[in-house]
Amino acid sequence: MIRRTPRRLTLGWTNSPLRIKGLVVVAIPLIAILVSAGSYLLIERQDQAAEAVVERSQRISADIARAVNILLDAENGVRGYLLSGDVDDLKPFGNAQGTLPMRWSIYTTWSRTRRPKAIGCPESRPWRSRSSIIWPC
Repeated sequence: MIRRTPRRLTLGWTNSPLRIKGLVVVAIPLIAILVSAGSYLLIERQDQAAEAVVERSQRISADIARAVNILLDAENGVRGYLLSGDVDDLKPFGNAQGTLPMRWSIYTTWSRTRRPKAIGCPESRPWRSRSSIIWPC
């Protein structure tokens, strides 16, 4: 059984002025375009925030890798000095003593700063200790 549209609705639309019908016909796609543009802007904003978090993480990771390489060079220098007794082997150790305190201050600054707000997190919180979960919120 097919239900019919009430006569009132069809007469109301049929008897509407052409201007109203035109506005409705134009408004429906316009609303769809506005909603899609708004959602695109929202997604683009979240994408930029995610890229900023990734970029910061990569910078930190690269800096930590540099510090590890400096420590490995210092360790090998000390090991070479202990094996050979040659003072020239201690040059990497001296370089490490000069550069690591400066890098350490950078690392402590990172640990005190607030991390960027993660997507979907209600608020940004300071870093926690290793025993607690740091990510995602």
